Amino acid sequence: MVSLRDYENVVPGFDKTVARALDSLGKRYQDARFLFCILDQDDIVPSQAVIDAMELSDRTLIFNPGDDIDAIAGMLVRCYGGLSMRYHCSLILARSGVPCVGLGYLPKVVSLYRECGLGNHILRMDADSDEIFRHLVDLFEGREFLLSRIEKGVGALSDLANESEDEVVACLEAGTSAARLLSHGSELYQRNITGSSEQIDYLRWRAWVLETELQETTLQLEEKNRYLEKKTSEADALRAEVDELRNSTSFKIGSKLTYLPGKLKALIQK
Repeated sequence: MVSLRDYENVVPGFDKTVARALDSLGKRYQDARFLFCILDQDDIVPSQAVIDAMELSDRTLIFNPGDDIDAIAGMLVRCYGGLSMRYHCSLILARSGVPCVGLGYLPKVVSLYRECGLGNHILRMDADSDEIFRHLVDLFEGREFLLSRIEKGVGALSDLANESEDEVVACLEAGTSAARLLSHGSELYQRNITGSSEQIDYLRWRAWVLETELQETTLQLEEKNRYLEKKTSEADALRAEVDELRNSTSFKIGSKLTYLPGKLKALIQK
């Protein structure tokens, strides 16, 4: 199962990168077939771009069930593995016990893979085709091990979801106001700002990007500081060497020997 979407942090040549990775996988496993799952109609364009760039495009199929979530779940549970950007495709695959390699286009996708026991199989959006291919092979070769990790991770998430639902139901049944709950330290918050899920996802992604850029800038500054310290140390050593030469007997004698000829030359030129 392949689930892709068009997003602003998709790097140039992304379709060709994914195509090469899937071609390599198809050549390694001759019976492999690739099903491109469409969760939103906009997903058709990036999926078709990858298919057009593949050598093994005859082994591909676009699966477009519209809003039929039962059809999507019914198909995903029958898959052997996945490569997914989409959060909900990754979630359904994990819930169905199907291991998947993720492309972390948003922090929520990264968190999902870590919590599901697939933290070693979530990649950056700029991962190259070889890296994607290697993780897909690891997924296929180590499938039994990954299944046990997914079962444990999904089980823990299910328990948390059930606890949260029970807490919400209890609050509703008690008719307790949000203000009273807050005064008792309960983790229940009221939003004063409205916003779509896409806007919230975008803001989370921007925060993640800025944090990453800050870390990279910090590393660059540390490297420049080390370089500056090295050059300063070298300059100090050279200054000390010059001072030592100036104070040496040979330098003083040489200065005296060159002083008189220099004065004579200056007088002749005048």
